[in-house]
Amino acid sequence: MTATGAARVWQRMDRLERATCLRINRGCRGSAVHAVFVAASRLGDGLAFLATVGSTAPFVGLFGTVWGIYHALTAIGIAGQASIDRVAGPVGEALIMTAIGLAVAVPAVLGYNYLLGRNKLIMEKVKLFANDLEQVIVSGSRVEGSGAKVISGGKK
Repeated sequence: MTATGAARVWQRMDRLERATCLRINRGCRGSAVHAVFVAASRLGDGLAFLATVGSTAPFVGLFGTVWGIYHALTAIGIAGQASIDRVAGPVGEALIMTAIGLAVAVPAVLGYNYLLGRNKLIMEKVKLFANDLEQVIVSGSRVEGSGAKVISGGKK
């Protein structure tokens, strides 16, 4: 159906039919918007936790480093002299804690960024689908492809 054909059909309708069509259109749009929000909410589940892990894990590693250095300095204070055997153990533990913090943070941040980008692409597709579905319901015609023109009665 062309734009002029749709305009003619609209002009032939009486007021009640027009109001009914507008109510159906608003209802379809509201349902589509709700479904898009539900999909976005489900896709976002767990991302906040992943972001929190990615941002706090380096600080946990840093705390481990500070703890290890503290133990090294305590061992030096007790021994009265700085020898390699007194410092090596606590400093080694500190480096291991730093490495563990980074080993947790880097994959968490990479995973968060990957999932965020993937979710944006999925939401674009969901919005296009909701728009196409609304066009089909409101116009009564098939839609060919995402964001394509409405086809009246023809085969794909």
